[in-house]
Amino acid sequence: MVDSKQIIKKIIEIEDKINKLSLEKKEELKIKEELKIIKTDFKIGLLSLAEYRADEILKKLKEMEEKTNKKITIEKSNLKEEFKKENGERKEKNILNTIKVSEAMGKAEIVDEKTPVQEIIKKFLDKKYKGIFVSKKNKIVGLIKLSNLFEILGEEREISKLKAEDIMGEIISIDKQDNLSKAILIMKMHNSDCLAVMDGNRFLGVVTREKILNKIAKNLFSKKTPVNEKIETNVDRLLDILKKGETSMKELEEKLDVDGEQIEEWLKILENQKVIKIERHFGKIRLKYVR
Repeated sequence: MVDSKQIIKKIIEIEDKINKLSLEKKEELKIKEELKIIKTDFKIGLLSLAEYRADEILKKLKEMEEKTNKKITIEKSNLKEEFKKENGERKEKNILNTIKVSEAMGKAEIVDEKTPVQEIIKKFLDKKYKGIFVSKKNKIVGLIKLSNLFEILGEEREISKLKAEDIMGEIISIDKQDNLSKAILIMKMHNSDCLAVMDGNRFLGVVTREKILNKIAKNLFSKKTPVNEKIETNVDRLLDILKKGETSMKELEEKLDVDGEQIEEWLKILENQKVIKIERHFGKIRLKYVR
């Protein structure tokens, strides 16, 4: 005797597989039409026929599912091999020495020397700047970092009366022609997250640890092939996830849809370039910016 509950279960399974599989429109419509026939057979009591047709569709969908999984496995394998092939030589080369500061710099936030400190605090909160430069008569004369703000808060000074010129510190600069390796070294020496980029006496912009990090990640996978474009996107996403705080390899695999071995490969490259440092503790991963 045909079990009606089993037929219903198979109908639900078919619908589920249709939603999960990326079928071509023509094929999807065809299977949905066949599913309508099965439901009609079921309603009018042709249970044996309904079950037979359901089994045939499930068999067809299972074959499609196996082909799709096999294709994904092959694509991942090819991605890994092409990645190793195209980036093998670059792993050993410290590209920090080959990129000029001017290639990684961005637009700086500048305020007048008379800007109230309360307004500057709001800028730090709204935009999460690494530093805000201070100008006097169109000339950059100082830099305000978060540490400067913490100092005045610790001194319990009356913030409402303070201006940018009262709390600014010295400008830490680098020439636009210097490389990123030198930029990181200067940041380490001065315990600073940002540097003023200069062309002689002319102020051009700012370079930060984050801008260096993003530039290195993109440069490692700069050759525009379908493989590298996909890698570059995933590396950007990887860095975004790490910046948000503690994570795990399992979480990275799920969010990036890439196996752990490939993720480890990317992390190793970025660490070898001394762009990032990874802390591992009881299966958890945390990003530490280098030097």
